[in-house]
Amino acid sequence: MTLKAPSLAMMKQNRDSECDKLSLAQYAGIAHIPQDNLQTVRQVHSDRSIIYAGGMPQAPPPEADTVIVTGGRGYGGVFVADCLALLLFSPKGDICAAVHAGWRGALNHIAGKTAATMCKLDTKADELAVVLAAGIGVESYRVGEELPPLFKEQGHDVDAIFAAREDGWHLDLRQTVAQDLIASGVSPSRIFDSGLCSYRDSSLLWSFRREGKRSLRNLVFCGWDTNA
Repeated sequence: MTLKAPSLAMMKQNRDSECDKLSLAQYAGIAHIPQDNLQTVRQVHSDRSIIYAGGMPQAPPPEADTVIVTGGRGYGGVFVADCLALLLFSPKGDICAAVHAGWRGALNHIAGKTAATMCKLDTKADELAVVLAAGIGVESYRVGEELPPLFKEQGHDVDAIFAAREDGWHLDLRQTVAQDLIASGVSPSRIFDSGLCSYRDSSLLWSFRREGKRSLRNLVFCGWDTNA
């Protein structure tokens, strides 16, 4: 079995003008991975994770915002339109994770909690590598003034993750999850930022803030080809 490198399936150029929704089978087909080895979740902006060890995925998808894949079998994926997707994996172990981190998940330390869960299973924090895949950038992510106090209450460094602009407060989701991961023992040198902004990179990614209810979702996944 060969570890498939953390991959971003970009759906923008694959949408029919009359299509309001893509099925999971269509997403899997575009991404060239088998649907019966792809575990997704019903994302609820939580800090919860599920563990997938291959085989038929749970159906319907359970409520969670992280899929941890173990045993080198199958794929885990999350959908984002502006929230940040990140991928964690250990080159020394058969474990990886796909995480959906909106502001609520970031507030409740979903990235750090995912790293901690992975360390209990089959890796060490200093072995983990992380890809900050796709999500809205700080320049485009204006949030309400009620958020900085909430993040401060949860132990976040608000001076490092919030910026006051003329149009209000902006939240840096990438910096928020990076700080969370570092606090969990992940080396800063092993956190890689794709630089992809869902709002700015309109030719590559869907964005709910840019396109509204007509926006589709970007599938971000990692895992193993069980047939390799």
